Amino acid sequence: MRRSVRTITLCTLLALAELASAQLPVTRIVVDPASPPEPWAKQFGDLDRDGYADLIVGAASQGVVWYRYLPASGTFSKHTLSYSSFTESGSAVGDLSGDGFVDVLIGGFWYQNPGAGGSVTAPWSGSNAFGSNHDSRIADIDRDGRLDVAVRSEASTGVNVYFQNSPTSWSSIAVNPGFGLNGLDLVDVDRDGWLDVVTPGRWLRNPGSRTGTWTTYTFGTWGAYAAIDHGDVNGDGRVDLALSESELDNGKVSWFEAPADPTQTSAWLEHPVDAGLHHAHTIYVRDMDLDGRPDLLVSEYTGAGRLIFYRSLSSGSSWQAQTLGTPALHNASVADFDLDGDIDVFGARAFGVNPVELWRNDLDSPAPPIPVFPYEDSARHPRWRDGRARAAPDIGPRADVPRWSPQAAKPRAASRRRAKSIKARSRSPRLPRPAPAAAPGSR
Repeated sequence: MRRSVRTITLCTLLALAELASAQLPVTRIVVDPASPPEPWAKQFGDLDRDGYADLIVGAASQGVVWYRYLPASGTFSKHTLSYSSFTESGSAVGDLSGDGFVDVLIGGFWYQNPGAGGSVTAPWSGSNAFGSNHDSRIADIDRDGRLDVAVRSEASTGVNVYFQNSPTSWSSIAVNPGFGLNGLDLVDVDRDGWLDVVTPGRWLRNPGSRTGTWTTYTFGTWGAYAAIDHGDVNGDGRVDLALSESELDNGKVSWFEAPADPTQTSAWLEHPVDAGLHHAHTIYVRDMDLDGRPDLLVSEYTGAGRLIFYRSLSSGSSWQAQTLGTPALHNASVADFDLDGDIDVFGARAFGVNPVELWRNDLDSPAPPIPVFPYEDSARHPRWRDGRARAAPDIGPRADVPRWSPQAAKPRAASRRRAKSIKARSRSPRLPRPAPAAAPGSR
């Protein structure tokens, strides 16, 4: 019996060691060699409602374009969404009008999808509904079945929350953590069913009503600038927070372990992941290699410009870094654009006219994504995935954000036991692929 246990343990360790040593395979694809000038806003979104994520690029001031994915040929067609724009970097997608079609926010401008009654490939009408901003989020913040908007500008420490009364009527409030100039997330930190506001080192508790007081709590020490995402990094059923220093030449990446009572500042624990990064303006908590553990994806937009995949080796206590390339992507976006079961990345450099790049994940595993506390799920089309769990396949674009529960995470252990080397993963039949760029990696 003792020998059998040792054999199983050795086999498991060998399998995990092989998995850890494998590299995540990616292919760099140039979707468009010439972006709009200063392409600060980037989003995936299913604008034509065909089930596949399209690519949206908004310039600082010179328009918005989108790239329609054509799965039959594996190519993209370019369309102008607007000839003008204004954004500090903020963008988001969601069905704000409630007509079943995904709308687009670029800065404070809301571009309404023309839907079934119009041409999605012609320019859209837009209105400056939410003011200049660097960070934008769409979610049902007051749980009334309508999508709301939260934005913040680098001009102040405050966050403006816009509650939707109807697509033509909004009520706004200002909440202020008193610190931080960029970085924003919406997530149910205290697991009470209401989405809270997260900024660098602070979170503001949703009072459960439009008129209640938002109480500010501290979860860690951080600078004024951050990219922020969230997920259950260590698998304990609580929402953890991941941050990268978005505007520093020598910044760090950390995740903060949520305690049982997130209102207790001293109970939060910071886990440093890496240091010495340059303007890491992108961070995502996603299971990039589909081994059942949430990984980190980080992009620098200055310095070496690395796109870095941090593979989680042991529930967030140990990480293996892999530089996927050096494209210097700013405000990159992630989704499974081709519905092959793994998470892809797209973006562009921040300044000037640059290639619009898609970094395709070539893992091709059919394994399901892990649950990581979505806020975007209610705001996006239900048939395409960005790596976050869905509560059910028929979630509509205005459905309430589902509560995450530890029971939903039980398949994680089984997924880990089934983990195999990336090199040994079988490939499933695929749709035609976009042609790769001539030279992957650094340019």
